[in-house]
Amino acid sequence: MRRWTRHSATGALLFSGALIYLFYWQLYPYHLFHKEQMNLFLFDRAAWCDYAEQAAPLAEGLGDFLTQFLYYIGIGPLVCTLLLMAWGALVYHIARQAMPKGIAIGVMLVAIVWEWGRTCLLNYPLSATLSLIGAAGLFAVYRMLRHPWAKGIGAVVGVWLCYALLGYGCYLFAGLLCIEGLATRRLFPILVAVAGSLLLPVVSPPTVDWWGMPNRDRERVLAVDCEWYFGNRQRMDRLLAEEDSIPLISFYRNLRHAERSLTQIESQGSLPDQLLRHPQPGTEGLVLPVDPSANYLTILFSQEMWYAMGDMTLAEHGAMLSMIFSSRQRSARLIKRLAEINLIQGDREGAMKFLRLLRKTWCYRDWAERQLAGEEPEPYLVNRRSLLPERDTLRLGHEAVTSLRLLSEKNPAAYDYLLCHHLLRKDLSAFLADYEPKRSPSRLYQEAMLILMAAQGKEHPEWATRYPISEELLRDFLDYTQRYERHDLSLRKRYGHTYWFYYHFHTFAP
Repeated sequence: MRRWTRHSATGALLFSGALIYLFYWQLYPYHLFHKEQMNLFLFDRAAWCDYAEQAAPLAEGLGDFLTQFLYYIGIGPLVCTLLLMAWGALVYHIARQAMPKGIAIGVMLVAIVWEWGRTCLLNYPLSATLSLIGAAGLFAVYRMLRHPWAKGIGAVVGVWLCYALLGYGCYLFAGLLCIEGLATRRLFPILVAVAGSLLLPVVSPPTVDWWGMPNRDRERVLAVDCEWYFGNRQRMDRLLAEEDSIPLISFYRNLRHAERSLTQIESQGSLPDQLLRHPQPGTEGLVLPVDPSANYLTILFSQEMWYAMGDMTLAEHGAMLSMIFSSRQRSARLIKRLAEINLIQGDREGAMKFLRLLRKTWCYRDWAERQLAGEEPEPYLVNRRSLLPERDTLRLGHEAVTSLRLLSEKNPAAYDYLLCHHLLRKDLSAFLADYEPKRSPSRLYQEAMLILMAAQGKEHPEWATRYPISEELLRDFLDYTQRYERHDLSLRKRYGHTYWFYYHFHTFAP
């Protein structure tokens, strides 16, 4: 029993570390991948000097350095686990000086769970955890001082070091000084902590959220996004096979189906054939809005669609905005995307400034070196040049229809996007203006034409020849109409995936 008690703290720390590692490795890996993608650490003297001019240079620089290793499977969870275990060990060491071992272990576990929950926040950086670790470590060193004068100097120096190097961790150090001063009935540590907190400029915390928990819906969205970004289409298809009503999942599902038109995969997997087999959040299932109400994730995902369709102007616009509005304002993923856009457009000089940055990174250095070494970009970039529109026009960033019309002149995926966009917003007049039966004889488009024919067919008898409809589809439409008029409850079960049902019953969110 005594032997178990002697090692209970170590056992609790190792067990909690194992759980954290398994959590990040198996349940929350894409959260770490995304954090790495939205960070940029450069092995460059000028970049290191920039850290020296920022608040909390030691925590920020070391945090960004470690964040780049979240790119690697298995290593990312290990980095997070070791940081949280170090935090827990320091909390236990400090708590053990003032309370029984069992209570100290409980305090350690609460501290680990609290900080683990905050690491599950999307905008919570590793530098924040490092700031707490540094402050707790400095306080542990301060506690080792015995002479009153040494402790007094250590308190002043510790507050200043925490503020100058670690940022908001200075508040933890000050709080621990106050607790120790009250416990030992010494006034000087309390005065130092209060004076430091009042006299030094305010340090903003890394996030306004003081508590966090895993978000499984967001993890699913990040999983689909990362697999799209990494080019793992089979894994992406497995993730998209799960039914859900998350709007951003619908966006990537539609984008994946549209991609089949570019790769000439069988028509049964194309966008119009699959559009209404899953819940659709209106036109946002195709084109994500880029407006003041959009967050950086929405803007980030929106540029993926324009990049896939071939509109490099809007893709570049979205990449810039999503980097500006992200929590760190710098992103290796988006720097790489800006380089790709310039290479696709043939602007090698424009791409050089981004490639030179990536050449100073750990994970993207090899890719940048290949682009810098070759006279022509890699084949996947050259192939995308065929998607660039031949004409251009002045347009606003939210005018998706104008952009899709330009792209659809030679891009079958953009053409399907255009027609499906019309249908999802129930704009049948615009659909009729752009619809060409020979380009895409999908059943979905024929279902939309039947609605138009039922309403205006007598005024346009030539439509029967111009827009041929199969006899089977006509019979289904007549049956649907009869069931609709008599309010048949089986309508959803039989025709829930048709455009007729969507047109009659889908309502848009206010």
